[in-house]
Amino acid sequence: METLYNALSVALQDVQKNDLELSYSRQPLYFGLFDNRPAKRVRNLGQIASNDYIADLAVEFAKASHAASGNAEEPMKLIVQKIKESIDSESKIRFLLNFIQTLLIDASSDPISTPNIVGTPASTSGSAFYHNHPPSFPVSLIFKHLREALDINCHQTWSMIITFLLSLIDKDPVRTLEAISSADGVDIIKHVMLQINTLPPSLSRSQTESLNKGMDLINALLVGPQGDGAGCVSHYDIIVALPKIYGNFSGGTFEKSIHWTMERFVNELSKRRRHLVFLMMPPDASWPLISQISRRHEYNDLTTRLSYHMFEGDLINFIKEGNSTCLESHFRDMLFQRASMDEYRQLSKSPSSGPIDTSQIRCAMVAKIRAVVRCIQERSKFDEPRQATHDAPAEMKQSDLSTPSAANEETDMLIPENIDLWEMMIETADQLYSFVAADFFTYESILQDFYQMVSPESASSSLTDTKRRLRKDNSLIWLLLQLFPGDERLFDMLVKLYNEKQIISIDAFSLRDLALPCAINHQKPNIRDLTTIRQRHPQITHVLPYATICNHLQQYFSNQYYSNATNHGVFRNLQMQEIIKISMESQLRQNLVPNTLYVYLVPNMVDLGKLAFPKATYLKGGALGHKLLDFLNVSAKHRLLQLIYKMMLDSDSGPQFQSDTSSQCTVLLRTQSRTNLTLCIPSADLMVKEILDKLRRCDKSIKTRAAGGPAVPDHTLRWLHTVLQLLNYRFLRFLKYPLCFAKWNPKKCRKHRQIYFVLESFAVNVMRMQIDIKVLRTLDDRNRDKPIWFAESEMLARVMVLSIGKLIKTRGQADLPTEMIHRVLHELYPYRLEWSEETLHFLPEVVRSFYIEQPSTGNTKPALSQQKIKPMSSNNPLASYLLGQGTIADERNTKEYYSHLENQPNFLCIVWTIALMKSVDAISMSSVRKILLMFPASRMASYTLDLVDFILEKEYSDPVQSFTILDRFIWKYQILDFNHVIFALVRGHIHPSRVEKTFNFLEYLLVGSLEFSNRFAKWIRLDFSYRYWTEDDHHDKLMQYLKEFPEFFEYEAYAMNGYDGYDRMEKTLDPPCSTQMPVYYTNAVIRFFPIFDTLLGRLIEYQQVELLIKILEKYECLYYYHHYQLSFVRGLLHNYFTSPVLKEPRVMKHILKLLDFTQHELAPEIKDYATNENASDTVFDSAYFERVVNKLAQIISYFYHCPDLSPQKSAPKSNPSLPERHFREIANPAVQAMYNASVEIMAAPVPPSQIVRYILDLALVRGDHSIGISAMTMHAIGLLIASLPVDDFVMPIWVELIHVIRTDPYLLENSEPCTLIQCELLQSMNGAAPWLQDLANSRVLRGASTTEAHLAKTKTFTYTFNDYTFNVHNYCTNTPNSFLTLFHSVLHYSSLDSFGVFLQYFRSLRESGILTTDVQLSFMCALIGPVLHRIEKVPHVNAEVRYCKCTYVSVEAFEQLLKSMHGALSFLWS
Repeated sequence: METLYNALSVALQDVQKNDLELSYSRQPLYFGLFDNRPAKRVRNLGQIASNDYIADLAVEFAKASHAASGNAEEPMKLIVQKIKESIDSESKIRFLLNFIQTLLIDASSDPISTPNIVGTPASTSGSAFYHNHPPSFPVSLIFKHLREALDINCHQTWSMIITFLLSLIDKDPVRTLEAISSADGVDIIKHVMLQINTLPPSLSRSQTESLNKGMDLINALLVGPQGDGAGCVSHYDIIVALPKIYGNFSGGTFEKSIHWTMERFVNELSKRRRHLVFLMMPPDASWPLISQISRRHEYNDLTTRLSYHMFEGDLINFIKEGNSTCLESHFRDMLFQRASMDEYRQLSKSPSSGPIDTSQIRCAMVAKIRAVVRCIQERSKFDEPRQATHDAPAEMKQSDLSTPSAANEETDMLIPENIDLWEMMIETADQLYSFVAADFFTYESILQDFYQMVSPESASSSLTDTKRRLRKDNSLIWLLLQLFPGDERLFDMLVKLYNEKQIISIDAFSLRDLALPCAINHQKPNIRDLTTIRQRHPQITHVLPYATICNHLQQYFSNQYYSNATNHGVFRNLQMQEIIKISMESQLRQNLVPNTLYVYLVPNMVDLGKLAFPKATYLKGGALGHKLLDFLNVSAKHRLLQLIYKMMLDSDSGPQFQSDTSSQCTVLLRTQSRTNLTLCIPSADLMVKEILDKLRRCDKSIKTRAAGGPAVPDHTLRWLHTVLQLLNYRFLRFLKYPLCFAKWNPKKCRKHRQIYFVLESFAVNVMRMQIDIKVLRTLDDRNRDKPIWFAESEMLARVMVLSIGKLIKTRGQADLPTEMIHRVLHELYPYRLEWSEETLHFLPEVVRSFYIEQPSTGNTKPALSQQKIKPMSSNNPLASYLLGQGTIADERNTKEYYSHLENQPNFLCIVWTIALMKSVDAISMSSVRKILLMFPASRMASYTLDLVDFILEKEYSDPVQSFTILDRFIWKYQILDFNHVIFALVRGHIHPSRVEKTFNFLEYLLVGSLEFSNRFAKWIRLDFSYRYWTEDDHHDKLMQYLKEFPEFFEYEAYAMNGYDGYDRMEKTLDPPCSTQMPVYYTNAVIRFFPIFDTLLGRLIEYQQVELLIKILEKYECLYYYHHYQLSFVRGLLHNYFTSPVLKEPRVMKHILKLLDFTQHELAPEIKDYATNENASDTVFDSAYFERVVNKLAQIISYFYHCPDLSPQKSAPKSNPSLPERHFREIANPAVQAMYNASVEIMAAPVPPSQIVRYILDLALVRGDHSIGISAMTMHAIGLLIASLPVDDFVMPIWVELIHVIRTDPYLLENSEPCTLIQCELLQSMNGAAPWLQDLANSRVLRGASTTEAHLAKTKTFTYTFNDYTFNVHNYCTNTPNSFLTLFHSVLHYSSLDSFGVFLQYFRSLRESGILTTDVQLSFMCALIGPVLHRIEKVPHVNAEVRYCKCTYVSVEAFEQLLKSMHGALSFLWS
């Protein structure tokens, strides 16, 4: 390399000497590349040639390259360095460029030989540019490194280098441009544009020539030397590079100024970028986040996409105007939808969204507070003074409204008529408290935001919109009062929030309007001098007179409640006046009220109550109503919950207050108060997670015992059983999203049967109610303890299969690989699960294919036949033992035989056969009990399924006998569980020859038999409340039920006469019973719910219409107690939508009547249709479906534009009789609205094709519609369609979309061709800088024609790809644009399964050969482009296949379009 450097230096010195000798002639030294004139007067050429400099340099270059292992990078850098050093010498640069060209020309010669170019002008050998052998160095290196030498201020150098580069391209455009990488081409263009941007506004002639040279190079690299081909750089590459040249694009401009000569070029690139924006994002992306059921991609937004940086300048206003989601809008949606704190944490730590500024959460919180407070203000009459009446409180007499007296013993509270609105404030206060407690933001920052909202003189805030300020409101002070106390430094801002008019208005509310006096009392330790507070804060003058009321309330609470806290009736049946007084006290003193309530709840005397079994006792404590807990200060509620958790739930050894005299009592106090308190705190789901962690720790204790460790204490078992009942019968709504049983296997409690039955019911409930497809990922955990999930329970395995099928059918397969789903199904149960064709028909394809295609050689469960069982049922020691006639040896042998698991399944079949041959009463139930207690409780469901198979196999001459025996086994002797038997009959696999017999047994057990019917009738007579949170005497009613229908769990029912003689009879049992657990909720009626769900599905599958109607008529009101009745009905309609049974109006009406219409906001047409036998179907017209869509849109848009919320949108509920939001089945209003709308659609007696037509007419402004709907209504349609059956509702939309692509007139027109960019300047010289005159009149810059037809076509084309909201506001809606918006809304809320279906239709469109315009192609790209970010992130192979299919379709369509249009595309593809 050093030799090459020295040779170059010597050669350049001689070139400079000869240049000086010839300088007078101004003739070039070499005639070649830069001069095409004939060689004349070539002086000293022979001298230079004879020195053979170029030959020597070529040899040295070859040696340097050879020394660098054939890499010419370093030698080329050296040549470029010499060019930069010779910038002032034209001859040197000419020499070096000729040398570079020589290396290319003589590339085929031996690298060590001398290049044969001496004395040969370069221009004469241009035809030998490329040879059969590759050049000694890549031509790409020339372009890569020569750009570094380009300097527009050195005109001659700039022109020579660019001319040299252009000549290389001209000689062989295809191969040269292929050799130049896109990155190098972009770097060259960037460098040229940066150089041009340094030019002054007024150009000299040389600067103009340099400018034209630079643009020639840009055009050659961009569109080829002839301007009609493809270069090495795409317009997209240059668009991406523009911010690196001119800075970030924001607000329609770049940070740096653009040279005026480049404005047209940059504008054209910007136009292309905007066109790409239209194709890479939907016309409207303001999809509301539906918390708790959203898929992973829905938490992302446009700013998280990889291409966002390219479109940031175009999208920033798009997002600000609300046409796209953003992180703040996600937080607003989650706040409205009562999302858990876990969701906020997960979103704030999401790697896709990058580091989160907590001010975004604070901004969303402040926006919600402003909307809620404004809603209450608009519904209240704060400007209208309250009139004094004869019964007005003494402290509020009209004579002195501002100075109330505290003389009256009974201080009455002011309560407005619209008290129901306070539910919104309670919810908001809890959310605010949770964020501050979790350190998302501080008390001071929230106070500052509130102050800026209400103070016109405050500076503009980044968190609040100063144009939409809020009137002063005492609610803001009340909200701050829920938080932690501040200091006096902040007190002045707090005082300025006070509105003195509210407390004397018609809608005054003491809890809110006395918040400031409460704050003063609350923050006394932080106020330095109370006597001078009036001087420091003059505005407090309006508040101080009310301090006497606060003092009186404190005294009243102390006398009335604090002193009587041990009286268990003092807080019962409180009137609203008393509730508000207690709530006021919770605001005045931070911990006094929760501490008092805890003392009230804790049992303070040995007053024992029984929970079914005599030894299952509990200490009677106090009970609190849900209204009192609702209105308490948020911090007081959290304090009380913490006390209960720490004292009652934190330890599995029992309550901390427990005394020695009550050591046998249950570990918990009144469960109703704890349940209500947990439900009253939306953020209490964290406590439920803590309980689940405790369960796992308890599980470890059970595993230790199973491994031979110490026995689990009885108090731990009682704690476990009680907590399981709470979870199963009160806290199910908290368990809808995580799959709790996945980490706590039911079979681990199989030793204690009473606990196991609760746990089994809990597992079934949790499996049935799952709504998130990621449950399958949990089930596919490779690190779990056992390889098979439900090795001992076929029932649980089947329930899981049915739940997986329902989940995939309603939510789609998403990004889960088929192999993973099949693996999960394979690992549920050790034997192959058989399913009947009727059941498989309603399972999704991915599940159905597994059970159809699985090999027949798989593990098959051994069958029990009559031939095998009958010999064992007579004349043998086993039969003698079961009949009570056996010897001690018979008992020992029988126990030894059934100690082996493989023998246990036949036992119940033998008992059944003996009962048929003899009688049930002839069997010794004590012997049966001894054997059954040897069986694991977790296997009893499987053994019951085997027994039912055995029963159905036999033909009975007297079916009544078999019915009676089964009845007595279930109810009198309780050796069979009713739910196990019912599930065995509807498991999903019925032999065709046994179908009639199966449903005969079902009909008898549920309709013919009086056993379960009587229990159900008793349950109804006891009048259990459907709203369990309002019921204080639930346990008393349950004990009455169990007294008449006692339930036993260890097969001791034969020896018992109810619970009364249990203590006496228990001593005679062999073996003795385990410790009996307290019964809070569980009973046969409630445990039947999840099995009833399965039963209804199976009756629909087998089209048992009459039996289905009989069962529904009898038990439909039982579903009013169902904890997820709306979810179940919606899932039932979705799963069996295609069944002809649901087309039967009688069946549909009975299914709808499973819903308690007093707790669900369903359309009045649906209610009337369900309850009125003569209801007309004509009400279900297009107007009905439009109302369904609009109602859903109104609810999901609740908080999207929160500053503009109307009172109707902000209202917590449309009917005051509805339960409070936190007590409903679905606390999330958006999810509930979606479920309601789904039911209203699927239950309507209208064909789905007609429904889709009605909805499309609304979305596409067809038929009677003339005005486009809002974007939020369009998204509501997308959300609704995505929640309905795909085949019936989504596919018709895809069919209609393909029809629009084929026939819409806007799409059948080609766009107006665009001219290529050429920045040519006039070259004439007439005066000072005349080349700048009338630049706009040049041919290229004038552009295309401006005829009316072109303008009309351009407008139409723009509106097709414009943002949807702009079109709506400007009355420019059109079918393609509306359909594009709807398409992306549907896909956004859908699983990718829907996209796969669309690709099938898309492929048929490609194969039809009807694509004829570039607008059609652009429209299809706009359909697929915004979805590609989802497909690219799908982490399994099927997604790659889908991506390839998508790409294949696009490329094929593009190639076809090219052929049909002869390459005349313009809009994007030029």
